[in-house]
Formats: sequence, structure tokens, C-alpha cells
Amino acid sequence: MVDEFEEALFQGDVNLELFSDEELTRPFQTIQEEYGNLTISESVEEKQRVLFETIQQSIDQIMNPERYRQFREDIEATANAWIKTGQEWSAALRAELDYLDETQYEPNSFILMAFVGQLYGLGNKHKISRKKKKRK
Repeated sequence: MVDEFEEALFQGDVNLELFSDEELTRPFQTIQEEYGNLTISESVEEKQRVLFETIQQSIDQIMNPERYRQFREDIEATANAWIKTGQEWSAALRAELDYLDETQYEPNSFILMAFVGQLYGLGNKHKISRKKKKRK
């Protein structure tokens, strides 16, 4: 159940809105600063590796103690709301919360999948916004 939930997060099918737009764009700013534009000569695998490493580094930098406390509170509030409304992923989100350390951030797949999925959703939102502007 947790693996399916993380896959749904990764695909952008479940959006928890745990990260701000500023936090979501941070990895791309880092890539731009450190690498410039990744060139066509780099393989897809190399580009993916750099992107995922940079995303993980960005999350690690974002998750200071105060931010991590807020992150856990947001997840708990969402899990409680989902349980009340019978959302299909409520048990999985509650399980993810149980896996998170209560006081200290540690990297894990749930946080990474939530970040990537929200990033994916942000990209889709911008695509839809651009299409609407073109129609006018």
C-alpha cells in the first residue's frame, strides 16, 4: 500500500502541497548555478542522476528543524482530514507519518516522492496556464 502511494505521489496523482513554489524551484536554480545548462551531450541517465541528487540536496537543505516540524504537522493535519473524508490514501499517509522520525529530519523516499510529484504537478499547472493564455 505504501509503495503504491509513493508511486502515485511520484506520478503527481496525489498532491499534498507540502512544499512552496520557491522550495520546488530551488533544485533548478542550483543546477543552473553549478552546471549551467545541461548539454545535449549528457545522457538522459546522467541528467536524471544530477536532477535527483540536486533535488535530494535541496530537500536536505530545506528541512531545518523548524521546517521539518511544520512539514510533519502539515502531514498529520492532512492525514486526519483524509481519514474523516474517507480519502483512499488516508491509511498510507498515516503509515508514512509513522515512518518519519518525530523530531529530526532524515531523508526518505516518501519525502522525495512528495517533492517530485508536487514538482510534476507544478509543471502541469504552468502548461495549462500557458495554453489558456494562448487561446485568448
